[in-house]
Amino acid sequence: MIKNYRVKPVYLFYLLVAYALIQFSWWTFLLIKLNRSFLQFQSEHSLEPMDWEAAYYQKIWMISGEGLVFFLIMIWGIYQIQKSFKRELELAQLQKNFLLSVTHELKTPLASVRLGLETLQKHKLDELTRKKVIGQGIGEADRLNILIEKILFSTRLEDHGIILNPREVNISILLRDTLETPMQTIGKDHNINIEIEDDIFAMVDEWAFKSIVINLFENALKYSQKGTNVKVVLEKENSEAKLCISDEGIGIAVMDRSKIYQRFVRLENEDTRSVKGTGLGLFIVKSLVDMHHARIKLEDNEPKGSRFIINFIR
Repeated sequence: MIKNYRVKPVYLFYLLVAYALIQFSWWTFLLIKLNRSFLQFQSEHSLEPMDWEAAYYQKIWMISGEGLVFFLIMIWGIYQIQKSFKRELELAQLQKNFLLSVTHELKTPLASVRLGLETLQKHKLDELTRKKVIGQGIGEADRLNILIEKILFSTRLEDHGIILNPREVNISILLRDTLETPMQTIGKDHNINIEIEDDIFAMVDEWAFKSIVINLFENALKYSQKGTNVKVVLEKENSEAKLCISDEGIGIAVMDRSKIYQRFVRLENEDTRSVKGTGLGLFIVKSLVDMHHARIKLEDNEPKGSRFIINFIR
């Protein structure tokens, strides 16, 4: 079997950089040497005596100064190009991971829907079983729809195609309404603790506020074991409304916190590898928080887990 070996472009780039630096040093040496020969020749054939050595050292300083400036500019350019290379490679890897995640996320519900339809087609089921199979299919279809909407929404956020309409809203009521259904469905296997102060108003877009809450709440459930505590707190803090969602899950290492809000990013370790996701949730949260001119902060939860804190303007 013949393998097709390809030289990576980055290696060609480094080869050209090395060649350019060697050539730069060589031509600098030749220029200095040529100036020495020229000044010696000029001194020997000049009618007036001249100190060619002083002139030679003056030329060396001039060439060295100009060469140093050129060298520094070249090094800066090489650094910027190398940084751009690295950024593009990281983005390509993130997109590859995203495609793999999305493929997996799409295949699972599609397979489930197909199995349900085949069951209905090939077997005569009693009414209760039939309703259960149809309900499961509808649930998987809803899951697919949510995934597609999330992908489309993140793209619109990236292209600045989302316009919010913030107004003064009683977010105490809005938060209770937002969490009512998720607590009974995806949160049924956890201990959910809700502490919401009454009549807290803030300038928010209702739809965007719900999206922020749902994404953080889903993350808290996904990355913590069944039976552990997930806590949602809403309270007043000076002139702001403070929303805090905490869990007792695996937590997020300090070294990873600077990149969790990037698009497509998923922390690849043994604790998160088996958790379903696309790496878009926290990107959406951070984008919507910024559009509200609010602040988001991540802290360690005690004794373990993560705590996301968002301060909205009241």
